[in-house]
Order: sequence, then structure tokens, then C-alpha cells
Amino acid sequence: MRARLPLFAIMLATGLAASPAEGADIEWRIAHRFRLFKSEQQFQAIEAVYRALPQPASALALETELELRAAKKDLGPAFGDGVSLARYGWASAVAPQVCFQAGNKGHWPCRLDNGEQFLQPKTFDVLARLKDIDAASGATTCRWTIDGRTLPPQRCDAQVRLRGVRFGQTFDLAALRDGAPFAALGGQQGRIVTIVGLGDSFSSGEGNPDRAAAFGVSTSDYNGSSRMPGGGLIPQHRAYPLRLGAGADSFGAPRARPQWLSAQCHRSLYSQQAKAALQLALEQPHVAVDFLGYACTGATVAEGLLGYAAARDDVAARYYDASPQIMRVLRDICATPNGYARYRQPAAFDWRRDIKPCARRRVETIDALLLDIGGNDIGFANVIANESVDAGAEFSPFRDWLYRLWLAQAKPIPFEQAEQNARDRLPHAYAQLAEAFERLLAVDGSRVVQTAYPQMTRLENGAVCPPTTDGMDVHEILGMRKADTGARAALFVERVNRIMADAVAALPPTRRWTIATAHVEQFAGHAICRSGAPQGDPDAAMAGDMHFPVYDFNAHRWRGIFPPAWAAYRPKNRWFVTPNDSFLTGHYMNTRQMVDPLDRAQPLIAALLGGAFHPNALGHAAIADAVLPRLRAILQLPPP
Repeated sequence: MRARLPLFAIMLATGLAASPAEGADIEWRIAHRFRLFKSEQQFQAIEAVYRALPQPASALALETELELRAAKKDLGPAFGDGVSLARYGWASAVAPQVCFQAGNKGHWPCRLDNGEQFLQPKTFDVLARLKDIDAASGATTCRWTIDGRTLPPQRCDAQVRLRGVRFGQTFDLAALRDGAPFAALGGQQGRIVTIVGLGDSFSSGEGNPDRAAAFGVSTSDYNGSSRMPGGGLIPQHRAYPLRLGAGADSFGAPRARPQWLSAQCHRSLYSQQAKAALQLALEQPHVAVDFLGYACTGATVAEGLLGYAAARDDVAARYYDASPQIMRVLRDICATPNGYARYRQPAAFDWRRDIKPCARRRVETIDALLLDIGGNDIGFANVIANESVDAGAEFSPFRDWLYRLWLAQAKPIPFEQAEQNARDRLPHAYAQLAEAFERLLAVDGSRVVQTAYPQMTRLENGAVCPPTTDGMDVHEILGMRKADTGARAALFVERVNRIMADAVAALPPTRRWTIATAHVEQFAGHAICRSGAPQGDPDAAMAGDMHFPVYDFNAHRWRGIFPPAWAAYRPKNRWFVTPNDSFLTGHYMNTRQMVDPLDRAQPLIAALLGGAFHPNALGHAAIADAVLPRLRAILQLPPP
């Protein structure tokens, strides 16, 4: 033990450090452990919610509790206005204060609220206290020391803050009570880990904006886009809610738009990768986490991870960034980011030729890499189109038009074709990606966790979703109407996950990553057709409703859900975003190619390009829980 802290040596010699009967135990933690949040206050507020749960608490339990407390307006002052939180979700208060810059082009320039640089932190603050001491001892005076530095005296039951402790170096803590040795810990160390997240919409958080869209009281039929259910001999066009401030020549007020960490990539704090990193920080008191997320909706290995892909093109020029995700990682971790600041695709591009590893690194080591990729490579959206869009002969031209709109000229395909695509494409795609991780990021397979795709149509006891339009009645041409869709979808997920595992197993041993699968069957019972909500929500009926709101023209009011009061993030039994949820929460509107806000395509865009058929916030939390054991193993951390 180092001589500069003789108190600790004295206490060891006398047995006080190890004997609760004579002394006390010290409990300490790093004050701000999830450094994507600029605000330590907001991290500590979430940590307080986490610590109040029965331990060990899962990411799913935490997300459920955050949603319930938001619904009850009971999250506290660190989250701001309780009414807004209840309607728009807990992340709406946190997302504006995170270390992803306004230009959506990098994390590296960010500084935390205390002025500390986000990447390459040197020091941290310790929060320490004496635990399990009696009231009489707690009321006495203690003086704390850390590596020879002494703090002013205070009550022994108070929490103390010890500033400026260096990462990666051991330190000793001790407390004197009324001038006598009372408690000590030696050889302690704070650790920081860097976790990178890459992937497609199943990892970006698509369908779960950090702040949900806001609706006003105005309505439109979007130029007759869809008829009301049961319209009879004289079909009546459906009335749709409009965003707050929207009209014939306006998409609505800026604050009515859904808000994202990245509007182009539809990336949010509700994503499974952000949740896994946050959960790790909450459960490991001596570990701080730098999380760098780059997952982007629509990404494939070739177009998105290793090549350019625009994702959404209707973003302001200052936010536009179509660069490969792996280039964005290098932009952050390299000491000189300028070589990676190419946001638009050049005339010719090849990742092997045009992307170089860092000459000098700002971040020496990527400790873990979270990955979710493959669905778009095999045509997942094309399969969904094939199974969920069926207008019938009368509307077949409209249906074909939707295919072109939604899938950018791609044709719907059956399950069998997507399975064959997986066999044909994934081995080569994964081999390229593993090579790039090693060559460009110096990350071998032992530090990569890929997530398998969850079951979407399985119910309890082996049942599957029946033919239904529940959750999809936002438009008359949507719905799972084929008798065998539920069963075939369940089998499809099993087979694709197996093909994905085989493709990973075929990688060279040093490049072979692990796959998290514990969540796949956990989604059974939480399928996309599952209605209802758990107990405890003050408005559970709305949360569990599967039907799109209907406007009663005679009574001049909404029946069912009242759109201006729609609360996107209420606990519900389903763990997927339905087309109805997508319209009411993500409400994506094409503001670039369709300049008419009331174009008849807009409700379908809002229902389908806003995250339909993706995990909701609860689903992402369940996936995060499956990732965490793998993540702990990579980082050699104990379970909580």
C-alpha cells in the first residue's frame, strides 16, 4: 500500500477496515457514468429510478418504470414539464442535451455540462458514502481522504463528492470518525469503456422518436386517401388528424414534428443499443460508458455500413450525411477527422480503397461493438409489403403505386425468396464487414455482438396472429389478411436467424462475433397483433387500443383515441410499432418529393415510413437485456 496514505495501513493493521462491527463499509460510484448525456443531473435522475426498482433491475423493468412515471407526471425536476413528458415520452427531455452535435455529423466536438470533453476523459468524480451505519454513528462527524487529499468534515451518513480522480489509476479511500480511523478501501479504480453501435432500423430506434409528433384539432381526408371502415353504399372518406398548426399549405409547426437524435437516420435514445449501454452504466458503479451510436434506418452492409446511403433525403443541407457508418466512427475516434468529412457520395467509391484507418487515434480502443444488420440485405421490407398490403382488385392500381412509393421501385417478395436471399447474400456481406472491423477499427470478432431478429407474430402457447387489420386500420389497403401469414412469419424468423448464425460461424475464428438470441422467443405473447396494456397506467385503455381513431362527423369529436392527447410511450402488451402507432407517433411526412402536405400518399407514408413493424421502446429494452450478458462477458464485468 502506498505510504502517502498511512491511515489505510493503520486501519488494516487494526482490523477496522475489514470489520463492520468495529468500523464501517464504504460504497462508491462514478458520479456521471453515461456520458452521452451532457447532464449529470439527468443521469442521476434515471439512476434514482433504477435504484428504486427491485434489484437486479432489467432494462425492460427500467423502461416500463420510466414510462409509468412519465404517465403519472412523476419523474422530477430534472426532466422538466411533466405534462409534456406524459404525452411525448421521457426521452423528450433528455435528447436535446446529449453528445450528438446539431449537425448530426459527429460526437467528438461535444463537451459535457461541466466542461469536460466527451471523448478522451482524463478524470471523474467519485460519490462515496458509509453504508449500513447506525443512526448514532451517522450523526457524528467524519473526515474523508482520497490519496492524501482531505475533505472538509461532515456528518458520517452524508454522501461525499471526491473530485478529479484519474481513470485507470488506483486510489485509496478512507474516513475518520471524530478523528479516529473508521473505514477504508484500497486499490480502487474507475474504468471508462467505449461502446460503438452500428446497424439498420432495428437498432437505430426507428418508430420511436425521442419526442413524438404533436397533433392539433384540425382534420383532413388527404384528398380521399382512404374510406372509412363500413362506409356502406356511399363511402365516406376517413378523416385524419393533422399535426399541430398543419393545413392545406403547411406541414405544421416545427415543434409538432417528431424529434430524433438523427432525423436522417431515425436514431433515438429508445434504441436497443443506447439502452444496453445505459443499462451497463447504471448497473456497474465503477464503470463510465462512452456510447457512440451510428445505426441508420434502411442500412445494408454495402449501402449504409461500408458504402454511402442517404436513408432520408428530406433533411436540411447542414444535417445531411450519407457517409458510411464505419466512416462516421473513424470521424469520431481519429485524432484528425477531416479525412472522413465527406458527407455526399463521390462519383466512384470503394471502401477498401477510399477509407483508411486512423493515422493517430483520439480513442485508442473500441471496447465493444453492438451490431444489428441483415434485414434490409435480404429484403425484409419487401416481405412485409407482400404480407400486409392487400387492396383487392378494385384498388390494385393504388396498391401497386404504394409498392413503388414505399419500396422505391422494389417488388414485394414472398418469405421463400427472402430466405434464399439470406443464404446468397449474408455470408459474403458479413465477411466483408468483419474484415472492415479488423482493418479499419482494429476490432476483432471477440468484441462484436450481433442481435438476432425477434418473433413478430407469435402469441402465447404456440398460437400466432390471426388474419387481422387490428393496428393497421389507418388505411383500407393495409392489414394481414392471409390466413397463413402469422405461422409463416414465425417460421421465417427462425430460419433467417439460423442462416444468420451459420454465416457468422463461417467467419475466420478471429473475426467471428457472437449473436444475442435470448430475446427472440421472449417476444412471444407481445406480437404485433397483441392488444391491451399492463396494470398501473392511469390511461391503460388508450395505451392498449389497437384501433385508429375515428372522427364522428355528427358529434364533431373523435371516438377512441383522442389524437391531441395521444401518449406514445405508455406500457403496452405489444412490443412492436403498428402502422397505427407509426402514424400517431413517428408521423413521417415526405416534405421533399411531395410538397403538397395533403397529398393522398401522406397518410400511408406516415403509417409505413415512420417505423411500422419495428420494436417499440419496450421491445428495444427486451433486446437490450439479451445483449447485456454478452456485453458484460466482452468487457469482463460481473452481473449486477
